[in-house]
Amino acid sequence: MQVTIPAATANLLKLIDAALSGEEVVIAKGRKPV
Repeated sequence: MQVTIPAATANLLKLIDAALSGEEVVIAKGRKPV
């Protein structure tokens, strides 16, 4: 899953849970992964 920085900020706990369950989480600035 790829999310923007504002979306990651708003959903940080959900993203952490997703990452802990094995899902790949990529935070991107616009369309460029950071």
